[in-house]
Amino acid sequence: MTLSGTLARLARVERLWKAAAARHGASRLAVARAVAERALTLGFRPVEALQLGLGDPGLSPRVLGACLPKHRLMALQDRLNPIELVALTEDKAVFAEKAEGLGLPVPKTHAVVGRGAPGPLSVSRADFVARTAATLPSTFITKPALGVYGEAVERWARRDERFEDSQGALKSAAELFDHLSVHPKYERFLVQERLENHPEVFALTGVRALSTVRAATLLPRSGGALVGYAEWKVAATDGVVDNFKQGETGNLLANLRLRDGMLGPAKRPSPDGIGMRAVEAHPTTGKVFAGAVLPDWPALLDVARRFAEAFAPLRTVGWDIGLTPQGPRVVEGNRWWDPANDVMLGPQAPDVQEHELVAFIARLEAEAGA
Repeated sequence: MTLSGTLARLARVERLWKAAAARHGASRLAVARAVAERALTLGFRPVEALQLGLGDPGLSPRVLGACLPKHRLMALQDRLNPIELVALTEDKAVFAEKAEGLGLPVPKTHAVVGRGAPGPLSVSRADFVARTAATLPSTFITKPALGVYGEAVERWARRDERFEDSQGALKSAAELFDHLSVHPKYERFLVQERLENHPEVFALTGVRALSTVRAATLLPRSGGALVGYAEWKVAATDGVVDNFKQGETGNLLANLRLRDGMLGPAKRPSPDGIGMRAVEAHPTTGKVFAGAVLPDWPALLDVARRFAEAFAPLRTVGWDIGLTPQGPRVVEGNRWWDPANDVMLGPQAPDVQEHELVAFIARLEAEAGA
């Protein structure tokens, strides 16, 4: 790193340290001690700990016990999920084929296209142009089979014999196939049904982009799948995905109470770079989050448990579930679901999520160590 780069990094850390002291109402020395302790005992990098809000000297052991850096959570997940079965969730074409074959509620996959290895859902360029394209619905999405964090997902609309992307560009069937086949990063793409939000969800968000619930499950050794943690990924704009991506997309996160799907406040990264700040109402509709209840909640929990049992011997998966007019539909599964530190450290309503996540992390650690 150059001298100027080093100086810029040091200046940034200094700003974070100052902001953390102001946020937590503590001296910089007290913040430094808290960060050092949490870096040592929990495994967080010091700057990461600062940004998450772990520099607060007043955090309780109970809260800290449910905070995990990603590498520690991944280690738990690797002990619970056989590595040889990684494709069951991380290859979306494999996931779609298995789920559809079992009759589980997922978006319909019309085809898998691209330059990668063929599979049961794959179609050639000639077949796509001659047959598949004519059967595609008025709207659909394309997403990479090995994509992460919503990368390269596109929304399409039929315009007579051509297809329009979310930027208004038109392509013929052949051009669409070629467009997906020459992507610089991803080799295979799913052409898939575009799900609609449940009317009650649309009334809250006012945008067509699907907002999904991340529901993490555990399949204990004793049997009987359980849902241990859920969080709502709130589409805040009418974009293509609801992915949060540390706030870069403009979308939000909202806590959920597991027993009934009641929402706490939503949240986004704080402007000072320390933790999250509350978003009381959706920016499009002005509807207040806290106290609202998501529709079809018992059915969503049931669907999550059904998928957990169907995808054994994977034992912990984070399912992204859309609430649609036809009921809950699982968009994808995530073998390596991300830590939910924002639940423990961010704004939340009383009795929403915190106690559930504490118990779930403890159960994961116990099962992984058994």
